[in-house]
Amino acid sequence: MSHPAWYSTVWQTYDYDLDVNGTYFGAKKACEPHQVQASSDSWRVTVLNHTNSILRGRVEATVHSLSRTVLSTQSADVEVGPSARSGLFEVSPHASPLHLVRLRLSDGDRRTGARAMPTIYSDNHLWLLPGESREVTLSWHKRALTSEKPRVTVEAHNA
Repeated sequence: MSHPAWYSTVWQTYDYDLDVNGTYFGAKKACEPHQVQASSDSWRVTVLNHTNSILRGRVEATVHSLSRTVLSTQSADVEVGPSARSGLFEVSPHASPLHLVRLRLSDGDRRTGARAMPTIYSDNHLWLLPGESREVTLSWHKRALTSEKPRVTVEAHNA
């Protein structure tokens, strides 16, 4: 369902000029193997593990006002079994009716896996046979990096 429906913007993951729309990035985020989310009715923070291994890490919820002031921070260590979820805590309510909640899931080494956005890739979703190799070039704006040594993670689905 990557092609747009006729006379509709529903299901549209890329535009007529093959430029990706917001739907693509939403679907990409939803398909990540580890997720942290907050329920919109109770603000209960839950961690989802869609892998076949145990996830150990730490979750941090930071509440910001619209003027970017930090209103509160909560955190908890988490261990989630394979293909499971774990409820952690409820984000504290605030007097301000409008605020933003930043949820971060870090691994056992307290790395968040934050991305340098936007990053331009010379290629993506590669098919390689045994013994083959491919060079992929990544480029990003310098201010998007949090350190001088970027870390790139590559996963193989059949290795």
